[in-house]
Amino acid sequence: MRSLALGIAFFFVASNAHAADHYVDNAASGSNDGSSWADAWKSFKDIDWGTVQPGETIYVSGGGDTKTYLEQLTVGKSGAAGSPITVAAGRYSSSPSGHDGRVVIDGGGTGSQSIYVQNKSYVTLKGFECTNAQKGIYVEDNADTIVLDSMDIHDFRGQAGIMLNGASSYTVENVTIQNSKIVAPEMYDAETDAIYIQRAQRTTIHDNYIHQRNQDPKAHTDALQAYLASGFVIYNNYLINDSVYSPEGGGTPIILGSEGTNPVVIYNNFLYMGGIWDPSGNHNSALWTRWYDNDPMPPTWVIHNTIVVAGPRCRDFIQEYDAVTVNNILAIFNAGESLANLEESLPHPIPVDKTRNNLFWRSSGGPGFSGQFTGNGQTGSVSGWTSWVNDYGGTGVNADPLFVDDFIHTFGDGTDEGALNGELQAGSPAIDQGEDAKPLIDTLNSTYGLSLPWTDINGNPRDNTPTIGAYEYCEGAACAKPDGGAGTGGGGGTGGGGLDAGAGTGGGAGLDGGAGTGGSNAGTGGSTGNGASSSDDGGCGCRMERWSPVDGLLALVALCGLGLFTRRRRRTRRW
Repeated sequence: MRSLALGIAFFFVASNAHAADHYVDNAASGSNDGSSWADAWKSFKDIDWGTVQPGETIYVSGGGDTKTYLEQLTVGKSGAAGSPITVAAGRYSSSPSGHDGRVVIDGGGTGSQSIYVQNKSYVTLKGFECTNAQKGIYVEDNADTIVLDSMDIHDFRGQAGIMLNGASSYTVENVTIQNSKIVAPEMYDAETDAIYIQRAQRTTIHDNYIHQRNQDPKAHTDALQAYLASGFVIYNNYLINDSVYSPEGGGTPIILGSEGTNPVVIYNNFLYMGGIWDPSGNHNSALWTRWYDNDPMPPTWVIHNTIVVAGPRCRDFIQEYDAVTVNNILAIFNAGESLANLEESLPHPIPVDKTRNNLFWRSSGGPGFSGQFTGNGQTGSVSGWTSWVNDYGGTGVNADPLFVDDFIHTFGDGTDEGALNGELQAGSPAIDQGEDAKPLIDTLNSTYGLSLPWTDINGNPRDNTPTIGAYEYCEGAACAKPDGGAGTGGGGGTGGGGLDAGAGTGGGAGLDGGAGTGGSNAGTGGSTGNGASSSDDGGCGCRMERWSPVDGLLALVALCGLGLFTRRRRRTRRW
């Protein structure tokens, strides 16, 4: 027994000793073999990838305040399942003193990208500021299990802040973008999507601040665009497209081209589009589930989002593939022309019983529904709120949501659209009016191996009468309203509802979203998930006017316990 114990102890000591750290510092003056800060490699091209093993970390010095690297970081080796190679800013090292400043990777105005990942897998990149290149981060060709964490990407000069681009259908897979800030330039004469994704599958995007500002009149610029992709889990994000005066019509906070059997889950996000103020500009939408005619359509859920349009020529939500749409605010503020809150562009009518307990509001008139709908035994167009409720059996609320922020504005009036959010005033008609969607969230978690929290975008817990939208109304010191930036490394929660948590007699909604009869939304057999564990400096900052991927982390540690999960722990392959 004693020899067995010694053998086990030796195994763990040997394993830990094998996981070496490596270092990059462009001011190092030692032997430059990467073995310590003093002997660090002096540039990214000096990294000897042959000495870096799966499970090891390369730390990059940020100096005492800021250090700039005028070169591209190209990842030169793959990690392994459960043992990624990590490249991280020096502030995450065990000896950060003198190296914990901002690490800026500057493309010099001519570089293709600040960070490049091609044909590599099991890689984590954490804590870098990417600027002044065509793209901030480019993941290309064949890649699996890439984590992009706590990035600050701005002033990119071309295709995207982050671009995923498979060599063929779905050859980039299992990429996670988390705890990051992506801000597009205010004027650039080309497409500058904050995130652009094509031929990728199973992409997770959570706890990010994404701000599309580009005012170029000819550019279509989205906060998030996907084309010929398959499967997304998108939660706890701010996705903001500023007002534009553009014949092109600016862009869309989310335009999501997805297909196949992988699920699409859009949950707990704040989406904002400030309107298209050119009277000849193309119409647009704040959320667009985009279909490119490749069967099958993906199973899709849109739950507890706050979706706001604050100007003309823009819808809240257009569906080109089916979605279960529950507990969302769809609001349009504009004194003049307003398009529909919900528009059908499917091969068939939208089933009304899959569109439940949403708040619809247009400041210039009653709620708008465009296209064909089916419910309550009839199929056709919905003429207004009375028709929605009485003719088609629709549910929800038709009232001004009473946001704290004032969304009434005109183009160029100086409104800081990047600082807006969807928090609610006391007395909002959205408060306590949502259906109990926890059984649905639990079932999504258990079916697809997810860790969606039953909390709002700020981390405030929900109960069985939740507020409609992404924000629970909360007042007092106990409310989670962090004012710092993107935290890192929060442990993920586990578990969810049983697979039989669907609609029974008198019951609630299963994964297909069909409403039960008799009221209660509680499924059967569903267990609640475990709470998230707290590790490192976790969580997301949600007062975006002060967003920084570095500042405010201490204030966010507690939020991990409230369910702002990151996917640190490797899970069994799922969805």
